[in-house]
Amino acid sequence: MRAMFPSRVASLKVSGIRKLFEAAPPDAINLGLGEPDIQP
Repeated sequence: MRAMFPSRVASLKVSGIRKLFEAAPPDAINLGLGEPDIQP
């Protein structure tokens, strides 16, 4: 199944953090914790 995105998505620039993650070697361990859950 092919993903369908609007044509404007192709013109978006890649963020710095995305470039950093993509530059990591395939065997790197991702220590990202995700979004913090800040709820009262």
